Amino acid sequence: MDWKYHMPHVWRTPRVEWEDVWLMPAKPGYTGPSVWLTVDALGDPTDTTRSPEKAELYEEALRKLGDLDYHIKDADMIVRAKDFSKSELLDWIRICLKAKGFEVDRLIEGTREEFYGTNQQADMIAEITRGLAERDKHPRQ
Repeated sequence: MDWKYHMPHVWRTPRVEWEDVWLMPAKPGYTGPSVWLTVDALGDPTDTTRSPEKAELYEEALRKLGDLDYHIKDADMIVRAKDFSKSELLDWIRICLKAKGFEVDRLIEGTREEFYGTNQQADMIAEITRGLAERDKHPRQ
């Protein structure tokens, strides 16, 4: 089965510690919901610039991983890596889908617009995008 995916965040670096990914079957005419998956790498436990609790979060993630390379609960996945590239993220997505019992032939990149109306995060981004477009049509004097 082919899957369509979209990463809603702009990647400013070649490697990241986490990413949200939207997934849905790549079937013509599909109008059902999409999955909003969050993939977290372990990161650097000594880097507390973004989170003072980084060391605690790292230890909690290691506990969840145990001896495994990944841990999945609902739509959250922790992976045993400091960070990942887009290519590595796609590999983790493939592993997650298969672990949940889905067949995965191809992962096909989609646009954010294709996901509007399919999950809460996509809907929120659509609403913000529409609001910004409307604001740009009627600039303040």
